[in-house]
Amino acid sequence: MCFNILDQISFYLYSFKPSLLFLLCLFFLTENSQAQTVGLFNYSDKAFEGYTLIAGFSQDVFLIDNCGLKVHQWSVQAQPGMSTYLLEDGRLLRAGRTNSSFSGGGSGGLVQIYGWESELLWSYRFTNDFEHQHHDLEILPNGNILVLAWDLVLVQDAVALGRDPELLTDDGIWLEKVVEIEPIGTEEMNIVWTWRLKDHIVQDRFPSLSTFGDIAENFRKLDINFPIQQDVDIIHCNSIDYNPVLDQIVLSSRNLSEIWIIDHSVTTEEAAGDDEGKYGIGGDFLYRWGNPQVYQRGDEEDKISFGQHDASWILEGLPGEGNITLYNNGTSRIGPDFSEALEISLPLNEDGSYQSSEEEAFEPATVEWVYGNPDDQFFFSTRMSGVQRLENGNTLICSADQGRLFEVDDLNEIVWEYVSPVSAGGIITQGNQAVGNSLFRAYRYGLDFPAFEDKTLIPTVPIELNPLDYDCLSVDTEETQINQGISINNPISDVLVIDSGSIPMHELAIYNLQGQKVYHTALENSNNKSINTSFLASGNYFLRCKGAKEIFTKTFIKL
Repeated sequence: MCFNILDQISFYLYSFKPSLLFLLCLFFLTENSQAQTVGLFNYSDKAFEGYTLIAGFSQDVFLIDNCGLKVHQWSVQAQPGMSTYLLEDGRLLRAGRTNSSFSGGGSGGLVQIYGWESELLWSYRFTNDFEHQHHDLEILPNGNILVLAWDLVLVQDAVALGRDPELLTDDGIWLEKVVEIEPIGTEEMNIVWTWRLKDHIVQDRFPSLSTFGDIAENFRKLDINFPIQQDVDIIHCNSIDYNPVLDQIVLSSRNLSEIWIIDHSVTTEEAAGDDEGKYGIGGDFLYRWGNPQVYQRGDEEDKISFGQHDASWILEGLPGEGNITLYNNGTSRIGPDFSEALEISLPLNEDGSYQSSEEEAFEPATVEWVYGNPDDQFFFSTRMSGVQRLENGNTLICSADQGRLFEVDDLNEIVWEYVSPVSAGGIITQGNQAVGNSLFRAYRYGLDFPAFEDKTLIPTVPIELNPLDYDCLSVDTEETQINQGISINNPISDVLVIDSGSIPMHELAIYNLQGQKVYHTALENSNNKSINTSFLASGNYFLRCKGAKEIFTKTFIKL
């Protein structure tokens, strides 16, 4: 049975903790409720149960459950620099923004690790006049961090590489580099490994230069003169992901509309060349996909990817494992604007290399799975955005421009949908226009994710202000009878009366709309309780009642 809050009612199952607790929720719109603009729009029992990390363009990061209730919040010290991840040990890895001579979209510059209680554990300012972290980070199994960074190439050096001087500005060009760093102490690091795009260049305009060659024959290198435009940020990579089985890295270039896979098993010295390492190509591209005209093995009609984001491997053990998902933004696509979530199956050889032809583009020519079209599956974001394959085979899609998250099942049906109320200007009030609530990406973590093992995750209130009214009840799935809630007097003046029916209450708490606990009391198996609420200011509140195994949540108005 599927819930849509605009249909006014829903029943759904929600896993409350990694035990047998589940949450059965009933959503009701009151007659005078405002039109919904943010928060939870859709939730069915086919959704993957877990907690979703919401990191918008503010200094607050939220963890919500599947019914949109806040279970944890971090307050961090720097403006967001795009990526934010919850690590298995409960720490938060994020990029922060800092001023520098690099000012392109996705600018970061700070690499930070926070503890569960928002304490800053480690921070490094990864920026100077020649390099600057941007967009994304990736944690490695050994605890090191892969940093994606702009790599400044001065005008004279760009000309020496074969960049057409007519395509250069006085600022030179920004290429890309990947640096593996080892965090040390609270604000230091060691550089462990480096890969630089500038070491893997080809061009066909200046025969006297060492980079001269046929583009199609040197298909594992970058044509320094594509695209043919005068710009400083000519590549604009926007994501980095690591495959621990293959020891390989995938990068996504928005401006070239293609993804690259490189070998991480080579040394830094081998990564600078093109004839060493496990595959005998050093740091050249093991694989590339999305836009074969970039290496002259196709034309515009062969282009499949359009300004894509978030190229990442599907994790081992998940449906589609080893394939790559990405968000195909659709910018500059011929025809109507629309985005797609794509899954591609890689032409992987047993040794970890990729099948290639002497003349043709890398396969596949068609995708393994797609969600998105201009008609019945329409969504569109010109920038950012992401795709995550979930453990039950569903796919979580983040359409960034709208701050919209939605989960589709294997039948391409939407089973969960949420619009972020986290705005750069503050938390959005329900009913107000959703402005400035874009998300770089968002991630769902299963109930058994190791970070939650020793944490108490209690659903409190929705993130949005003045939220819509709904009731939530958690029950043990082994029980055969489900009591669907409690009753209270609403609105109230100075006394709140609570009747929990046949379920004894052990604990009561009241929260304001900011999620702050303003009242708490312990009970001894009480079924009825009256609370003097004269101390509460007028406004909306959440009442949370806890039984032996049950959780009830009710909203009420204090006059």
